[in-house]
Amino acid sequence: LVYSKQTTTADVELLESPGAVYGRVYSEDDKPISGALVRLEARATLRHQIVTDADGVFAFEGVAPGYYSIRIHAEDHQVFLSGVIVKRNRQSQL
Repeated sequence: LVYSKQTTTADVELLESPGAVYGRVYSEDDKPISGALVRLEARATLRHQIVTDADGVFAFEGVAPGYYSIRIHAEDHQVFLSGVIVKRNRQSQL
């Protein structure tokens, strides 16, 4: 409760503004790969995962700043692994 003419103290945690990661998955002949599983991992722990759309596009929004691994699995294709640095209020393209 807050009373008139009194000081009130509250403990709060300020979180950094999130960023985003987006990209497009395509074959060697530049055709989009729909239905590919895209995993965003931090310290070998799954943080987010999504499936690419019909155009091979994926997007992770609201991602906390930091270093992440991206792992992409698509049927009949090799697993793709890369790293990405997410910065606050920024979009990182893969």
